[in-house]
Amino acid sequence: MFLILLLDEDQNIIAAIYEKNQRIMLYTASQILGEDDGEEALHDAFVYLLERYKGRIAELRNKPKVYFVLVVKSLSISVARKNKTITLELDDEIFSTQESLEQEFLIKEAEEQLVKLIQSLNPVMSEILEYKYIMDYSNKEIADLLEISMSAVSSRIDRAKKALKEKLEERMEGESNDRCSI
Repeated sequence: MFLILLLDEDQNIIAAIYEKNQRIMLYTASQILGEDDGEEALHDAFVYLLERYKGRIAELRNKPKVYFVLVVKSLSISVARKNKTITLELDDEIFSTQESLEQEFLIKEAEEQLVKLIQSLNPVMSEILEYKYIMDYSNKEIADLLEISMSAVSSRIDRAKKALKEKLEERMEGESNDRCSI
């Protein structure tokens, strides 16, 4: 329905994004909601993206795969919450001190920097680390998703962690040198 209202170029962009990401997005949504609702969540995710990027569809070309997965994951979790009664117990300690808020902010900032570093690795290494540590998939789930053996998953994770460690060390050395020259 929405594709009819888009320009030909935008239709091509959305179709390419769908082809490239629909498998992992469907897998993610199905893990949360089940197969039938997973397909609905996948389509809802693209409706959301079309509405959010209305008039700027070309911007979606530059988004990493993890962005699309996180969109469908977030929508799937929202649907799961609406379909179930969730009892939330508020913990007074969460809201008790300014220090905990500052710590949360620092942790979030560090996580964002780590994600950027992961995305700066080559695509194979970046993808395996995103699946393992950002999306929290098991080695078995990754093997099934990428259609490779579990030993290949383990090897890729080890190589990617080593490359990430080297990038982190380079960055730390650069920051240390910057501080010394001030």
